[in-house]
Amino acid sequence: MKEGKYHMKYLGTYMSPRKLDKDHQNILVQKVKKKIDNWASGQLSQAGKCTLLGSMTDKERKSSRLISWRCVTDKRSARGLGIRDLHILKKAILAKRILPLLNNDSNYWVQLINPKYGLANPWKKKFGYEGSWSMKCIANSMKTLRGGLQKTIGSGMYTSIWDDPWLDQIPLSRWPTFLDVNELMKYRLVLDLVMNENWNMTALNKCFGKYICTRIEKLWLENKENLDS
Repeated sequence: MKEGKYHMKYLGTYMSPRKLDKDHQNILVQKVKKKIDNWASGQLSQAGKCTLLGSMTDKERKSSRLISWRCVTDKRSARGLGIRDLHILKKAILAKRILPLLNNDSNYWVQLINPKYGLANPWKKKFGYEGSWSMKCIANSMKTLRGGLQKTIGSGMYTSIWDDPWLDQIPLSRWPTFLDVNELMKYRLVLDLVMNENWNMTALNKCFGKYICTRIEKLWLENKENLDS
């Protein structure tokens, strides 16, 4: 068996570990056009075309019907074939790379990415979209985790009051409620709402209503040395 080199062909199309340009797929387009041209150049009569179309439809009636892709990927217990959906599997694999980014882990690759793209934030529209193809895939998959993310407050030094999901799974900037924005702009981080290792109720009452203040007051404050996660 010969050792292949990229870009290599497999089953009539190119394979590569990187994203292929549309020019590499022209070979498939040309094959389809060639078949269409052959049919047009056959100069079939009207009767011949009807006979050809009739034979194709009769053949389709006798053949097995195709099932939907959803049935193929369903579990066998649900009468499916149990084949993994690669689209969902890809998101799950990328999610393992997203959590270290969100927690700003000490991994070498995380420390390389953060200075270039900034701290990962799934609520920022432009995060990662100006980077490489791999970074764009991570940024797209990050959107699927937004509904299940919420920060745990340690010192509050690395959590934005306005843009981070620390009180709920949705940042306060996206809440359908009224806030005193002018007063809230004086306090940028959650750390600014803490005084003597307790919540600064005076600052909270100036910024939020009674309902939000009650929810914040119930949040447990970790030790000052603990980082937000």
